[in-house]
Amino acid sequence: MRAVCPIGTYSFASITQNFTVLRRFSQNQALVLKAVDEMWSQFSPLLDV
Repeated sequence: MRAVCPIGTYSFASITQNFTVLRRFSQNQALVLKAVDEMWSQFSPLLDV
């Protein structure tokens, strides 16, 4: 597997698809971070941090 792929191998459709997946992933990541933050705020008094 080559480390560097020429940009010509990527079609515009695959780029936009990857961008959509990436954007959806970042939204999910924000939700996960928010949930973890809420859990941490609930459990941190128990851990006496």
